[in-house]
Amino acid sequence: MKVALVSPLPPTRSGIADYAARLGRELAKHMDVVEIDPPDLNRIDQCDVALYHMGNSGLHGAVYEAALAKPGVVVLHDAMLQHFALGWFPREQYVEEFVYNYGEWSRDRAEQLWLQRRVSAADQRYFRHPLLRRLVEHSRAIIVHNPAAAHMARQAVPAGNAPTPVYEVPHFIDQAAASSSKERQAIRSELSVADGETLISCLGYLRPAKRVRTLLDAAGLLSAPHRLLLAGEFSAPDYEQALSPRLDNERVIRRPYVSEREFERLLQATDIGVNLRYPSAGETSGLVMCMMAHGKAVLVTRNEENSALPDDAVIRVDPGESETEMLAFYLQWLVEDADARAYFGRNAAAYVNRRHSLEEVAGHYLGILETHWVPENSEPPFTTGGPSVVESNRD
Repeated sequence: MKVALVSPLPPTRSGIADYAARLGRELAKHMDVVEIDPPDLNRIDQCDVALYHMGNSGLHGAVYEAALAKPGVVVLHDAMLQHFALGWFPREQYVEEFVYNYGEWSRDRAEQLWLQRRVSAADQRYFRHPLLRRLVEHSRAIIVHNPAAAHMARQAVPAGNAPTPVYEVPHFIDQAAASSSKERQAIRSELSVADGETLISCLGYLRPAKRVRTLLDAAGLLSAPHRLLLAGEFSAPDYEQALSPRLDNERVIRRPYVSEREFERLLQATDIGVNLRYPSAGETSGLVMCMMAHGKAVLVTRNEENSALPDDAVIRVDPGESETEMLAFYLQWLVEDADARAYFGRNAAAYVNRRHSLEEVAGHYLGILETHWVPENSEPPFTTGGPSVVESNRD
């Protein structure tokens, strides 16, 4: 079987690009994988089935167009295309896409959302309209990574229309490499983290939905010795500027976008990871998976996206009015209690290594690709088990 892997790929600075490339190398052990970046319809045509990796940003515009022109299996890394549509479509096309998804009665709402799109990064109105229908309808199958995304994808096609198969497959993560205490201490020294200080880290793309303001405010309430590391690019200069008074604090360490190697080093130095998401877009955070694999105590938002994660492997923070106080309470506890950090870290690493290994996840992909390549009423030429290998990631 010849599979077209259609996605942004490294050196593009994108977690999806890194994920697609790593998955492609694993799948290539079992089938002929052709990496196609940028998308090329002629090259896709020469393959038996296409595997598209789609995210909620303009980086995936050409992937989206190719997936509509040459239907295949689509991995929805975000179960939402609202922000992609705002950045990729002109006004008229955005409005028509909105109407296609939600009906003629929604035209005025679409016009309003377009005009107010500058607030779309954190405004819940945009997150309530994922704009998935066209891509889901035109795909052979959809792959998602959590229960919320599966629900959103299934709801995208109106009742009575032919449903598109939706598979919930765990987000893979590589097992973390062991590090020595000497190396960890060297990294912490580079960051000017003193002995006795606990390092709290928020890594990756820094946007309003990651609740960076909430984290800065919560950290400001802590009485125990700590440092707060923010490593990654801000989503917009205006957002960074708005937070600048909070960033100008001796306890805050700032790093811009870092290489994969430097990211691993920062994780080794971390004691507590924070990766909140609200409003959420049906995404499963690869960063959360990576922090868990490294045995870190991780705080996440209590939502359906994270509902499959065991209660003894992550600490959940409720979104809403009490978010800052609740986050500060848990951070204070974890900063003061090294045993609690170790407990959650051990359970997190054990869970991820058991349920999210690359080999197991690749097996799910193999089954799905075989199922949606083989012509109807034909015997499959491979024996990995078709859709039966696809399981929910509920624990």
